Amino acid sequence: MASAAAHTLIEAVPAAVADPGMTAIWEQALDEIEAGRLTLDAFVAKQVNWIAQLVEHCGALTLAVPVEAGPTCPICNASMRRRKGKSGPFWSCSHYPDCKGTVPIRKDTRRS
Repeated sequence: MASAAAHTLIEAVPAAVADPGMTAIWEQALDEIEAGRLTLDAFVAKQVNWIAQLVEHCGALTLAVPVEAGPTCPICNASMRRRKGKSGPFWSCSHYPDCKGTVPIRKDTRRS
């Protein structure tokens, strides 16, 4: 399952990027390269041109990407960062080493 941030990005990209027909066009071009009727350089040049046009058209767009907030430190109430330790992942206070607050991450917790 895609995260909320992934859904935001998918909704923001131009329709042509998410269109399955575009994938079919690229596959057809790759078949043409394999058959020797199109060079890789020509294909890449077309892609560069197409992407440059998309960036020019969409470059000023802004996205409001939702961010999953972690817990707050049980000692100082600061935000916490996901860390990896000898016993697995855990939340650590963002003020470490001044504050040594930690919170375990349950095994059934999934990150998207």
